[in-house]
Amino acid sequence: MHDSPMASSADEYWEQRREIVPSPTESDADSRRRLVLLVTVEDPDVLSSYSEIRDRLGTFECVRPTPLDELHITIKTFEPTSTAVDIADATIQRAQAAIADSIGDWGPFETTFPQINLFPDVVYAEAESSGMLTELNRTLCRLPQTTTLARDEGSYIPHLTLGYFAGNDEYYHFVDFIEENRTLPFPTLSVDELALAVCTVTDARPPTYEILDRYDLQ
Repeated sequence: MHDSPMASSADEYWEQRREIVPSPTESDADSRRRLVLLVTVEDPDVLSSYSEIRDRLGTFECVRPTPLDELHITIKTFEPTSTAVDIADATIQRAQAAIADSIGDWGPFETTFPQINLFPDVVYAEAESSGMLTELNRTLCRLPQTTTLARDEGSYIPHLTLGYFAGNDEYYHFVDFIEENRTLPFPTLSVDELALAVCTVTDARPPTYEILDRYDLQ
């Protein structure tokens, strides 16, 4: 994950697209693991639309597309990166308590994905939900049992992760491509469930996600 340099909005990242130096996520000798609150994407129409752009992204050396079964919207990272093999039960329980304290009054909502953008380490689709994703992130950030990183709350940008940068090769060709194909044909996603997952980062491939809990939005 990237902590610096940080922009405060999706528009700022887009403006910087040709100045960004791709910074692939790298691991230490051990895998890095952290807890993340996600919206898992299982809608067949959204997955079908993603499959088309995934094939195009995969033609560029600098990008490793997100596997189809791990497509997700990131809402909140709960703990700083660590090299622990196992995440402590107390850490998981704090995250579970934070989520339970936050979603009691939340109902289902809709999210659209109008256009592509990038962070220094990630290619993503901007996620618009009439502010619901942003407010959920901020609610979690305000809780005392939650670890809040520099990129959280004020700098949070809702996003559907499409791929991860793997280096600089063909980066400017990739930027040319997304400039010409920025608008995304993704249908609207109905969000009625959140998921708490363990994210494992290694050098070998994009991060993997193991779902621990699912939370219905009523």
